[in-house]
Amino acid sequence: MSVIDLIFMALQMVWELIKVYPLLSALIVLVAVLPWLCVLIRGTPLRAILNRSTFKSALWKALLCGVIAFFVLPWFFKSDLGELRYFVDWLFHIASALSIAAYALLIFLPICACRRHGKGCPLSSSSRPISMID
Repeated sequence: MSVIDLIFMALQMVWELIKVYPLLSALIVLVAVLPWLCVLIRGTPLRAILNRSTFKSALWKALLCGVIAFFVLPWFFKSDLGELRYFVDWLFHIASALSIAAYALLIFLPICACRRHGKGCPLSSSSRPISMID
């Protein structure tokens, strides 16, 4: 089985997820896109997003999410770590935790960039409220 076949199978599984849970799929995409829209609205420069300290901060948060997912995912599947007896089960479990960490990195990267460079997200409560009196 080639890498192309594995990618094709993964895309088929994503398509089946979208067909079964369209609202959940839309929510997942919205949560991933919203921080990037905030970055675009605020005009945060690309070099601020790709900054090493910003990436490191976002990576630590994403890795923490991945570690938490490693222990929480069996509960989500109505199982526990003791039932992971086969190599394939462990591979699926680790791949699931890593994919959650990658998703968290996608979300935390623009958030950390906005927070580090003094440009908070316009949708957050830390932004200056809009006043009619100004």
